[in-house]
Formats: sequence, C-alpha cells, structure tokens
Amino acid sequence: MPVISAAFQKVTKNKFPRFGNWDRASLICQSKLDPMIACFSCEKYMGFWDGDRLNIDINPFKGMIYRIELMHYCIFHALNQAELPDELDVYRLGGRKIVLE
Repeated sequence: MPVISAAFQKVTKNKFPRFGNWDRASLICQSKLDPMIACFSCEKYMGFWDGDRLNIDINPFKGMIYRIELMHYCIFHALNQAELPDELDVYRLGGRKIVLE
C-alpha cells in the first residue's frame, strides 16, 4: 500500500490523499464453500464495508443469491448499452423496460 500511495502522490503531484498508512480490514470468507460462490460473498463484503464496520449481515451460504444479484445488476443497469433480447425482459426486477416511441 505505501508503494501504491507514493505512486499516486507522484502522478497527481500530491493532490491525491495519502493512504499508505490506513488500516486494512481483513475479511474471512468461508473457505469450505465453492471458491466460485465464496468470491461473491467476498464481493458483498467489499460493497457494504464502510471502512469501520459492515453495514449488513452477510450469509456466506447465500453466495449463489449474491451471484444472481450481481448478474442482474450488470445486465439491467441503466448504463449497459448492449442490445438485450426481449426475452430477457421478464427477468428484470422492478418492472419491465419502458420503451418510448
């Protein structure tokens, strides 16, 4: 971290805050779970960690649900400019896409 912080200082001419001495949180993910599922639990931890504490309860056994949430977010995000087939629209949470003609 100190090396990365120093690099940011050099590139931004000391305009970027120094972070080399900040505390780093250690997250323990369930290693007994399937690694492809456990990584989504860890992603959930990272998304809800505010630097001091975790803002929600994370259940490491809900990794598949977290995986589905992330997939839905990526596919149906407003900034996703990919042409999606109309058949996917039934999976959109919160209502169907509104098409203005």
